[in-house]
Amino acid sequence: MKKTLFAIILLLSATLLKAQYTVISANDTVMNQGEGISYFLPQNVLKITFNIKETHYFIGPYAEYAAEILETNDYIKENKTVFEIVGAEIETYTVADPQSRFYVTLNEKAKEQGTLNFSLTEDGIIQAFGYDSYTSKIDQKQMELIDFEEDIAITVDPKFIDFIVSEKDIEDLCDSMNVSKKISKEDKALLIKKMIDKTRSAYFDLVTGFQEVAYGNTLNNMAELTQDIENEYISLFKGKKIVQNYKKSVIVTPEAHQINSNLTVAKFDANSGILPASAKNGNAIKLQFDTSKVTVNQLNADLFKKSNSIQNKLVYRTPASVVATLEFDNNCLTKKQLRINQFGDLLTVPMNNYKLEFNPNTGQLISINR
Repeated sequence: MKKTLFAIILLLSATLLKAQYTVISANDTVMNQGEGISYFLPQNVLKITFNIKETHYFIGPYAEYAAEILETNDYIKENKTVFEIVGAEIETYTVADPQSRFYVTLNEKAKEQGTLNFSLTEDGIIQAFGYDSYTSKIDQKQMELIDFEEDIAITVDPKFIDFIVSEKDIEDLCDSMNVSKKISKEDKALLIKKMIDKTRSAYFDLVTGFQEVAYGNTLNNMAELTQDIENEYISLFKGKKIVQNYKKSVIVTPEAHQINSNLTVAKFDANSGILPASAKNGNAIKLQFDTSKVTVNQLNADLFKKSNSIQNKLVYRTPASVVATLEFDNNCLTKKQLRINQFGDLLTVPMNNYKLEFNPNTGQLISINR
């Protein structure tokens, strides 16, 4: 009995000689309680970048004569803008997880034996514990302002669309052909058709060698120029199309419970382009996280279920690997395997007499030394 009691006393003494750390699952009200250190575990935010094709259609000034004079129904019948998603990319970045904040204090009796030597990133994510001086070997993949720079489409006003063959050019054409400038619009359309035929004939002469003039090395340039002139005359009937390509990004922060659900990241409408996820119009662009072909941690014990604190252990994180699929209208825009920190587990590691290193991008424990 005496030996047992003596062993218990020795065990208690050894325990008291060690620093007694209390790690609290923190909230905003805990931050100012006593002397301690607050740290975060990292979570991932996703930057989803869409490659957008924006096409502007403009009616030609002689569109009403396209079917009759050009004998075609292939012409622009209204001014409009149409958007199309031609590709997408997913990138991950690291930020502090407000749902995984912990506050570490040292018990009063143990302050002389223990220290709170933490190394944190600028936004408070844990990098190391127990080192007098520490420099991380891993750079945190933070989202900088430059990551939000995008190509912005330029608004095109139909009033200012440039048809190279202007009304003044058509009047000059009337003069050159000894035709009155006061002829009807339909007669002007017939005159333009004659110029199209004339230009096509000139092109044929160039490419077949029928043209007697020797243009030498400039023949190809002359042929291209002739085709350009023909296309400009045709555009007076068929209209013009202007295409712009640019990028549009949205930022998404998946929550832990969304690991097996479809997340609406934005909406898309062919007449409006990319819209916020909350928009009333447009169809949903969904992000799905597939865990069927990868390992997802299943040991996620609720560390703070019985109490909001634990003793002498730091909380760290192991991310989960998932396959993320971005879909719109039942079509896959992109698919990528990602590691999502907040989908993983919270685990603990002893603090006393240990030097611990953590990956600031994932929250994982990467080294433990005495």
